[in-house]
Amino acid sequence: MINPGFALSDFTINLTHITNDMVRKGGTEEAVMKKFAAFTENTVMVGHNVTFDVGFLNAAYRRLNMSDIAQPVIDTLELSRTLHPESKNHKLDTLTKRYNIVLENHHRANADAEATGYLMYALFKEAGAMFGWDKLNQLNTRVGEGDAYKQARPHHAIVIAKTQAGLKNLFKLASESMVKYYYRVPRVPRSRLVHYREGLIVGSACSSGEVFTALMQKGVDEARQLAKFYDYLEVQPLPNYRPLLDGGVLSGPAHVKDVISKMIQIGADLDKPVVATGDAHYLDDHDAIYRHILINSQGGANPLNRHPLPDVPFRTTNEMLDEFNWLGADVAHQIVVTNTHTVLTGSMVTSPQLRTSCTRQRFPGLTRTLSATLCAPPTPGTASNCPNWLTRGLRRNSRVSSVTGSR
Repeated sequence: MINPGFALSDFTINLTHITNDMVRKGGTEEAVMKKFAAFTENTVMVGHNVTFDVGFLNAAYRRLNMSDIAQPVIDTLELSRTLHPESKNHKLDTLTKRYNIVLENHHRANADAEATGYLMYALFKEAGAMFGWDKLNQLNTRVGEGDAYKQARPHHAIVIAKTQAGLKNLFKLASESMVKYYYRVPRVPRSRLVHYREGLIVGSACSSGEVFTALMQKGVDEARQLAKFYDYLEVQPLPNYRPLLDGGVLSGPAHVKDVISKMIQIGADLDKPVVATGDAHYLDDHDAIYRHILINSQGGANPLNRHPLPDVPFRTTNEMLDEFNWLGADVAHQIVVTNTHTVLTGSMVTSPQLRTSCTRQRFPGLTRTLSATLCAPPTPGTASNCPNWLTRGLRRNSRVSSVTGSR
């Protein structure tokens, strides 16, 4: 057991029943990881949802200047999904009941490891009977087939149309996510996003994006690798990350600032713009009640009900600059103003073609009025004649189009 050097969150204690007194007696990360590396040397590692664990292990090895895991790793979660795609639940405690395996003290390492070992043998026996497998290298032959996209954990991404061809591809992605790949939420397999990427700008999205998640869980190296896929990276005001603080994922405001600072550094390393976005869900503060009503009506089916909702109103440019003033005026202006223009300049968001492409056949009079009132650029040296409330609404609604993406 590792002594992390800080107090455990209530969430961790309640989930694992590991207390601060227990970890206080543990060894340092370096000592424990070296023992674990020696213990697993020249072995085949097995775990349940082990991809999650391998990421943390490799992050720890990198911090200690040790090599990543190189030996084969078998995930009983993925193997169960391959054998029984019709099943919706492949959690360890569910599978142990299905195969009559004793699991006591769930979420404790020794108990979970022992149960996973017995589960591995049960799944191997079943795989042999179903597919004739008798070698480890045969386990990958069916992974990713059929409805495998349903089992992947989806991450958020932002997709912006840069050209007319990109706008068409964006519509195709949205259609496929709703019609062909819908499973609980609209999904876009990464392979489809790559296929339709012409004319699109892809951003890393919010805290539910894979880059931000990797920064929180696995470290800078893993996040940097994932960031290479995106055209720009995204950070948000501190209040937007409140659910991560309430859930114990991040330890406090200083931790959030550290993650944001690392994201900005990754952008500099990869020469990718980092953009500060507001993730606005409503126009004014008093509109928050409507979002609360909508989310609460969905009950436990919506994970947003686990913690109080963050404050995510539309923020003006000056308000966004104030939110990031802790970075210094120059950096704040870079991510709030300069990089935003860099990403959106030339995209369909700022294109006159998009602004004037209203349905003229259905609403000819309205279209002409809107074109004259809203779409025409103001005369140099004069302010826009749009009402302030309408301008704010247009800015909010023309930010980006987003889809949920999974590998």
